[in-house]
Amino acid sequence: MPSLARAAEPLESGARVASGEQVPDRLHHAVAGVGELVEGLVVLGDLRRGHGRVRVWGLLRQRRMEVRAARFDGRDEPLYNPAAHIELAAENPRRPRPWTAQESRDFLRAIELDRLHALYQLLLVTGMRRGEATGLRWADLDLDGGALFVVQQITEVRGQLLVGSPKTKRGSRVVPLDPGTVERLRQHERQQQLERTAWGAAWQDHGLVFTREDGRPLRPEYVTRHFQRLAEEAGLPVIRLHDLRHTNASLALAAGIDIKVVSDRLGHSTTAITADLYTHVDRGVGRSAADRIAAVLSDAAASGSVPRRS
Repeated sequence: MPSLARAAEPLESGARVASGEQVPDRLHHAVAGVGELVEGLVVLGDLRRGHGRVRVWGLLRQRRMEVRAARFDGRDEPLYNPAAHIELAAENPRRPRPWTAQESRDFLRAIELDRLHALYQLLLVTGMRRGEATGLRWADLDLDGGALFVVQQITEVRGQLLVGSPKTKRGSRVVPLDPGTVERLRQHERQQQLERTAWGAAWQDHGLVFTREDGRPLRPEYVTRHFQRLAEEAGLPVIRLHDLRHTNASLALAAGIDIKVVSDRLGHSTTAITADLYTHVDRGVGRSAADRIAAVLSDAAASGSVPRRS
């Protein structure tokens, strides 16, 4: 197996790789290997910092998609895919545009009669990824216990819907649900039963919570387009569907929920990712904490007493 370090030597010695420029094939092969993943990430990270913008994250994402496509087509695949459970921020991340709490409430009221209301409410209150929600099965729900289990996701590769594991190892998780969302899901279940009856033998049973009217899986891109059309009709800022995830996290952090809890609910691989994504919220929470501490000290000074440690 070619060494990742050796594959990068000509680039490391001073050659520049511009954004979008093709990376040598042997570097692709090296990234696809398994023997020196950690070493390779260090080397490629150095390349990004000192020798131009090598699309390391893109290579790893491409590798993950190739393995999924191979599995779907029944072709041979490597025993281990080094990109399978890597969570990486986008190379040029778009700035999140989360809705406010009021905008979120306005949206849910506006889509009250939409057949996918439960899907968008679930995305807002749990921060689930789009593929996790479209891949959710009734077997993954414990409505009596008020929880769901994220164990798979649906993605689309070259026009094919693929069922795979969550984005990261910590993506497989238990997410508690509030009573209002549980009731909304029960309503959705009753609606789906009516659709199943109407379609009769033509109904396609995949066990999924959110489907087309005939039971077939939803295409992730349709879920996004439908959401944006609903937002526009409601007179709200048209944001990306993924920004509902940012909305959930921002509202949770602003409400003072511990970042570890938020990170666990979102399925981030580390709390560092959560902190990096929501630095702007952390600053606001930090200012609020500073104001509260100052208020306590001011009250203590005014009364002439200082709280003692017990």
